Amino acid sequence: MGKETYMKSKEAAAYIGVCFRTLQTYIAAGLIPCTKPAGRWLFKKRDLDAFLNNDNR
Repeated sequence: MGKETYMKSKEAAAYIGVCFRTLQTYIAAGLIPCTKPAGRWLFKKRDLDAFLNNDNR
């Protein structure tokens, strides 16, 4: 299996086409899985793709 691709918050927001604050709302609502190692939110690209494919916006 290949290496997992991660994005930072602003990259993830741009990738799914929303502003940073909207991304924060999605995180708080549990709509997008993420992790926060060392104080920085990280998002798996495959989780963002799944979010876009489900059209949860």
